[in-house]
Amino acid sequence: MMLKNNQNLADARLAAVRLLKGLYISSPDEIRLEDIAMMNGVLVREGGLEGADARLLRSGDKGIIRVNSNIRELGRRRFAMAHELGHWQLHQGVSQYWDCTEQDMVNYSGSTIEVEANTFASELLMPSRLFRPACRKADPSIAILRTLAVEFSTSLTSTAVRYVEDSKESCMASRFTKVLFF
Repeated sequence: MMLKNNQNLADARLAAVRLLKGLYISSPDEIRLEDIAMMNGVLVREGGLEGADARLLRSGDKGIIRVNSNIRELGRRRFAMAHELGHWQLHQGVSQYWDCTEQDMVNYSGSTIEVEANTFASELLMPSRLFRPACRKADPSIAILRTLAVEFSTSLTSTAVRYVEDSKESCMASRFTKVLFF
């Protein structure tokens, strides 16, 4: 990515940090996305969506995030909500309507706007100040990823991506093979 995009990603992380700062969150179970959304003028609803994991509709300073009710995995549903909150916080002047597919949620190399929303969601759900110390509890393994995914109520995929980004260990996650290498 170009330097400007790296700055955009840093700004996306910072926006999530700022959003969480005043909430005095001390553990992952205190990250209640529906409450955070409501505090920002956004109502979260579940319902049927064709071809999308989540959708954001904005009207001025009010909005609605609709999350596909067919998403059974809690971590994936939470990431979809956090991703749309990322659009809400970061992209006010870009569009009034976001319709994000499953591919948008897992694609960390797609459009700049989607990558920024993913970065925001990752920091919102797995705040660095809580996630990094938790990563250091054990050597890299599938077991630690599963533990972190449960602790932060995130998907194994988003947890693995975040772990690789933050880890000082040599490791990688491949979304193409769905296999994690440590």
